[in-house]
Amino acid sequence: MMFAMITVTVQGDTVKQAYVVDMKTQDTFDRTNDNINGAIVDDSYMQKLSKNEMRTFHFVATSNSSKTVEADFIIGKSDCHIEKKMGPAVLQFQ
Repeated sequence: MMFAMITVTVQGDTVKQAYVVDMKTQDTFDRTNDNINGAIVDDSYMQKLSKNEMRTFHFVATSNSSKTVEADFIIGKSDCHIEKKMGPAVLQFQ
């Protein structure tokens, strides 16, 4: 069985802290200690989405040198898995 996860690649520096906010519920998920670079959301969140619902998740990462990157991701679901409808594949610390 496949387990889907929506991620973003963060480049340009080491991520010191990262979190994601579900903009509908304001639930905040600390992604700092995730082994996956830039984890946004995974299939475990599917039960929180109703059929045909799409939600915005706001991702924020801070680097060791205090740079910040942010992006919004629109997430929905198929019959089986979570799906990214919109959002970048790569974020770059400047």
